[in-house]
Amino acid sequence: MALKDWRKALHFLGVVVSTPVASSVSLVMVDAYKKWVLVGLLEHGRLYPPPTITTPHVMKIYQSLARPYVILAHAFERGDIRRLKSEVDSAEDIWQNDNNMGLVSQVVNIFFGQAITKLGKTFAALTVADLAKQVFPLPVRGEVAESVIVSLVLSGALDATLLQTQDHAVSSMLRFSATSSSTRLSHELNIQSQFQRERSLMEALVGNLSESNQNLGLSDECVDSVHKGQAWSGSEVNPVLGEEVGLEMDEDLMGDIP
Repeated sequence: MALKDWRKALHFLGVVVSTPVASSVSLVMVDAYKKWVLVGLLEHGRLYPPPTITTPHVMKIYQSLARPYVILAHAFERGDIRRLKSEVDSAEDIWQNDNNMGLVSQVVNIFFGQAITKLGKTFAALTVADLAKQVFPLPVRGEVAESVIVSLVLSGALDATLLQTQDHAVSSMLRFSATSSSTRLSHELNIQSQFQRERSLMEALVGNLSESNQNLGLSDECVDSVHKGQAWSGSEVNPVLGEEVGLEMDEDLMGDIP
């Protein structure tokens, strides 16, 4: 999780969460499920279901002991900014005691990043002041909103460029990246690159085949020579005189008969 490889983190957390038990679960398993909920939000953006081998009675225990995490995930799924912020603030002591405050903060950042990205589908650019009014649940100063946006851009949660102005009276501008066109261009470049690799592979294959033919005596010159030899053998023509040998021998024999 320190490397933010959420897919791999989910795999190992799933191993702990789905460990077979006779009756109750251990504290380690409960802690793993709490982290499972948060990492699932970071990787998939929803309350990700645990492995199918997890028994129903174990799931009931998890949902009971990790209720604040489940409620947080539901607020995340609904896109309710105010509810999400309220749940984060009200259960702050729980996140701290479970040593999960860092993951919760990243969940909040991802949530704001997704909310801002949705605005990018409608607007090409927005001032930080206008963006803050639409995204943040409570009125915030421009400096605070700008700090959050910078953090999102640097972490990769937001694909945009922040254009800051020297005049503090003028709000900075957030310009969204044209992800659709860049994605399409990247796809076309990948196709061209794949075509070039296949072409190079085909040329190498043809070159190896020609070399193999020469080694086996299957070159064009060799094949033509074999064809000529077969033609001479079939017609029984003397290659020097250009006459049929069999006919000449028959005439000599006829001359010797009295």
